[in-house]
Amino acid sequence: FTTLLVVAMASRVLILSVGTVAAAAAAVYPKTILSSGQVDVTVYLPGKLGYYNSTRFDWGSMIGEITMGEAEFFSDLWRTSTDPNWGKDHDPSNPEGVLGLASEFGCGSDGPDCPAGWGRQAEASNGVLGYHEAGMGDPFLKIGVGKLIKGSCDACSDSNYHFNSRYDFAELSVWTVSHPSSDSIDMIHEASLGAW
Repeated sequence: FTTLLVVAMASRVLILSVGTVAAAAAAVYPKTILSSGQVDVTVYLPGKLGYYNSTRFDWGSMIGEITMGEAEFFSDLWRTSTDPNWGKDHDPSNPEGVLGLASEFGCGSDGPDCPAGWGRQAEASNGVLGYHEAGMGDPFLKIGVGKLIKGSCDACSDSNYHFNSRYDFAELSVWTVSHPSSDSIDMIHEASLGAW
């Protein structure tokens, strides 16, 4: 299974969130800055040593600072004062240790399937492939993350998928990153498992 994430700059910016942030700075993690000349976007690069290497969110979706001139719309600092992780050091292996526009292939609820709704007439995958077929201790795929081991999370006292729990990796996925221009980056995540 292969997913492709392409980020490109435009001359206009949609501000999705503005907030006060504080905590540990993320200066030590591999990153690149996309620039249109008016807008700069910090993108953290996926990988074992990346800003985020846990098992909930797509590793290629870690957007840090977004700035336009003197205005800052996001920050490289990872939490707000209303967050339960406020004041704690950033842990890349924390399933919730994300920033900016982190995205997840799934519905943000436990179980391998998302319930019908939001225009869907039937259940859909919760971003996990091969979960139903895997036995306890066997691998399954999480889109944008990699090959994980079913039943390996702390909350895994049953065979249910727990979306915000840390799972052990059966195998780290392969990411290919290219930076074709100053205002674009291509990230390709490759992982496979049987038919997937």
